[in-house]
Amino acid sequence: QLQFRREMLDEAVHRTRRLRSEAVERKNEKKSPTQSFREGDLVLVWDAIKQIDMSSSRKLDDRWLGPYRVRDARPDKGYYRLEDLNGVPFPSTTRADRMKAFQKMPSTTADNILKGRLKMYPISDSLIMVRPVSRETIRED
Repeated sequence: QLQFRREMLDEAVHRTRRLRSEAVERKNEKKSPTQSFREGDLVLVWDAIKQIDMSSSRKLDDRWLGPYRVRDARPDKGYYRLEDLNGVPFPSTTRADRMKAFQKMPSTTADNILKGRLKMYPISDSLIMVRPVSRETIRED
């Protein structure tokens, strides 16, 4: 009877370990990142402190921090090493589920005027026409 009890206990321990490992695998598959990044990509990182700190002083803060550059990519493991745009590396790794790709905003008319791509021509006291400048006179910053 003691032998039977020991066998049942061993079987229960084995079954529990197997079920737990299967549950961990299912959870990891569900949380696997849908997006992978390469070295040199610009990314934004979710501000986890904002999620914890619900005070009104942080209410209007940005939810995403960055942009940062991917320094070392490990998409198979789901983590990345990041650096700021000055090349200073982060002290720890960042999980892929806390990151999203940084999308550059399209140039605005004001940016194009400042860079010399567009020129303003006054038509009347209250109306200004904006036209492209020839390629030879455009300066890049």
